[in-house]
Amino acid sequence: MQLLASILLLQPEAAEGAFIQHGFLEMALRTMLGNHFNNCLHNCVSRMIGFILLDPRVSGGLRMHLFQDVKLTELLVSSFKDNAAGLAKERVGVRRGYMGHLKTIADQIKTATTKYSNVAAFVEGA
Repeated sequence: MQLLASILLLQPEAAEGAFIQHGFLEMALRTMLGNHFNNCLHNCVSRMIGFILLDPRVSGGLRMHLFQDVKLTELLVSSFKDNAAGLAKERVGVRRGYMGHLKTIADQIKTATTKYSNVAAFVEGA
């Protein structure tokens, strides 16, 4: 995962097509959400998502891929709901380790809506 993040951070223009074509972002998010307590993985994926959402070198195509194909907002909402259900069901519930990272991603989405009109339009329509 760190290798994918490094490639994206160093050469976003060159990496975009491969990330979309091979589904790397969906795989990264689903891997993160499937590993509740792997902080290194959570850090790596949330940094990668934040970079895509906020860095001006990233094209709108990759940014919109996150929302349209990967369904980032739906994954965030369902993860928050799953966490809440797990806390309510268990006698001594334990918050999933990635919840802070998901909050950071949600905050980055909010920032991206003020920075990029296509993100704002998509989020408002979702």
